[in-house]
Amino acid sequence: METDNDIFIANVIASFFGQFGGSLAIPVSNAVLLKGLRNVLPKYAPGVSADAAIAAGGLYVDTLTHHLWPCTGYGKHEHNL
Repeated sequence: METDNDIFIANVIASFFGQFGGSLAIPVSNAVLLKGLRNVLPKYAPGVSADAAIAAGGLYVDTLTHHLWPCTGYGKHEHNL
């Protein structure tokens, strides 16, 4: 038979492992992404350095490829005429 104490312990265990799993998932997925980016980027974008792409991050990645394809019709560069 379960008691009130068992319910509290189960809630604490579920909360702990939910937080612990989430805190581990982010660095592990980041390492997998960076490893894959270093392997795949030279194949699909040979003019872009993997280190430069990692340093630029998701916010400024369009600045890396704009000189390769200047007439994409997408991005903020076309609006600065």
